[in-house]
Amino acid sequence: MNCANIIIVGKTGAGKSTLVNAIVGQKVAPTGQGGAVTKENKIYTCEKI
Repeated sequence: MNCANIIIVGKTGAGKSTLVNAIVGQKVAPTGQGGAVTKENKIYTCEKI
């Protein structure tokens, strides 16, 4: 598997976790509708995906 370092930044509730899921092609980051779901910084590595 090829790995890359990617940093995604944005306002709360902007869809960063949705973007992460789209990039990797599976649901690895929790998402929801309305308010913010992720409350802290997250690191996703190739080994965990």
